[in-house]
Amino acid sequence: MVETLACTDLGSGPPLVILHGLFGSARNWAAVAKRLAAARRVLALDLRNHGASPWTPGMDYPDMAQDVARFVASRELGPVEVIGHSMGGKVAMCLALAEPALVRRLIVVDIAPMAYDRAFAAPYAEAMLAIDLARHDTRRAVDRELARSLPDPVLRGFLMTNLARAGDGLRSGGLRWGVNLEAIARNGDALMDFPETAARYGGPALFVGGARSDYLGADAEAAVRRYFPAAGIARIAEAGHWVGAAAVALVWIVHPINLTSVLYIVQRMTSLSTLFTLLGLICYLIGRNRTVAGHAGGMWLIGTGLFACGGLGVLSKENAALLPFFMLTLEFTLFANEAPWPSWSQLSTRTKGLILTVSLAVVTAAIFWLIDFSLPGY
Repeated sequence: MVETLACTDLGSGPPLVILHGLFGSARNWAAVAKRLAAARRVLALDLRNHGASPWTPGMDYPDMAQDVARFVASRELGPVEVIGHSMGGKVAMCLALAEPALVRRLIVVDIAPMAYDRAFAAPYAEAMLAIDLARHDTRRAVDRELARSLPDPVLRGFLMTNLARAGDGLRSGGLRWGVNLEAIARNGDALMDFPETAARYGGPALFVGGARSDYLGADAEAAVRRYFPAAGIARIAEAGHWVGAAAVALVWIVHPINLTSVLYIVQRMTSLSTLFTLLGLICYLIGRNRTVAGHAGGMWLIGTGLFACGGLGVLSKENAALLPFFMLTLEFTLFANEAPWPSWSQLSTRTKGLILTVSLAVVTAAIFWLIDFSLPGY
């Protein structure tokens, strides 16, 4: 039994509990938690055997759900909203089924109340355990060895977020895994399963899946309806196991409006971000052509494209942050032989590249800083 789960506690207002997935931690939800904290109290938990929470030999869903129930009771939070992703989604479902009075609203991201025949929990944990961390001094060295058994760089990048140093300082100790790999390997089958129960949760629930993920496929709908008869189910085009699904869960928890309207908003925000990105590129092209022709106002247009269009685009959706890099690509291709100012042609290619890269990186950081400064709850 785990008495206390580690928690990141932000904001004030109606309580919202966030539960991460396998090999994750509360840190995975830091950006989402910050935004949600503008309107409510957000408590992002480290589940047992993850992050800063206690390690235990056992790791089944009823026990993990009771960990969360004890946490809610100890903080006297009353009925809470719960978001759970993947493994955290199964914990959230078990909590709602076992303690329905504690759950005011349930959001499950890309997982269903069913057993999955894929066995990845134990193999991933065993691959990480097979590495002798005492032989390595850098993350890069560990990543190279892990690549022998797990070639997917995206997967490795996620798993490597659990690699830390045994101490508080950056170089204060040797490398260690910050997740209980032995317990995960031992309980791999239980983590792929879902406990049978006669209980039902009749409260509001939303299941959100990525269209490119098969965790919440058509065969999962029957299982969802069986345990959660009032649940809505949505799938996000072009999204995988994490990205788009979390965005819709975020919108729904902040604005519990009609689900069709939520999907419409997400799609329109993506379109708006693309529009501002295109406007920024148009400003850049017109401004750059003016500098080539020796006309005034070219740099002002470029600046407008970067800051105004780029900032508005990022406010709509974060992928507009790529705008400066699109401009950099055009500068090195379309305008490679056209100097933005007279002394530019005297610089070496390497110096030009360094100046452009640093400048655009600073501009990108400035866009995000301005947004965070002017809209701290965004």
